[in-house]
Order: sequence, then structure tokens, then C-alpha cells
Amino acid sequence: MIKCIFFNGNLENFNISFYGHQTSIFITDETPMPNRKFTFNEVFMFIDDYAKENIVSSDTYGNVVYEGTLRDKNHKDILGLFAEFVTILIGAKNITVEETIISQDGWHYPKCNYIIRLTNTTEIKNSIRYNNILFLINE
Repeated sequence: MIKCIFFNGNLENFNISFYGHQTSIFITDETPMPNRKFTFNEVFMFIDDYAKENIVSSDTYGNVVYEGTLRDKNHKDILGLFAEFVTILIGAKNITVEETIISQDGWHYPKCNYIIRLTNTTEIKNSIRYNNILFLINE
């Protein structure tokens, strides 16, 4: 079973990890080392629709959570979604996240909208929306 794929070899600062109920994409601008300082350190979470009711705010704190449904997609479509996120993040020089809480029910994690401002090596301006996540690229 594949648990993790690193996109930049030994640097290990850009990867996708597959867990039982969620998949996460991790990206930082620094290599792992003691006393490291990040200018960005982001996690994009894709949580199984059936597991969302058991996720609490401490599970998602500081992370970007995709609120689109996954259960209505086949494996090819889900992997395609992950590939699109990875493609957007390749070459990132700077990432900032603006989070707006839109609802919270009891102890469950808050549902949020996100604006991801990303500067990359292409310098081509673009905006791309995935449900509750808006990428503003080089804007």
C-alpha cells in the first residue's frame, strides 16, 4: 500500500500522504532540519465524506480543508483532483492563506472558505476555484 509520495526527492518538503479517512498534501519552502524557519508551511486536507462528522477543530487547525464531496467521484476523478492541486503548488515561492469561517456546529471542525495567494516561478496570473478554495496565482 502506498502511504506517501514525495514530489521532490530527498528534500521531503512537498508530498501527498494517504491515510484511511483522508488524504493530505503537505508543502513547505524549507528542507527538514533542526531550527528551521518556514515562510510557508501548508497542509491541504481532503477528508472522506463519511468521516467528516468525527473530525474536530484540533484535527484541522491551521490547515486548508477541501469541502467538496469525494464519495460522488470515482478513483480517477479523485486522483485527478489531487494532481490538479499538486500541479498548482509546484514551483511555489510564497503561499499565504486567508481563512473565513462560514459555519461551525458544536464540537465539529469549522467549515471555512479559503483564499490561497500563491506566487510561483511561472509568473502567469490565474485564479482557480475548487469548491471552498480559491487559488489566486501571481496576483
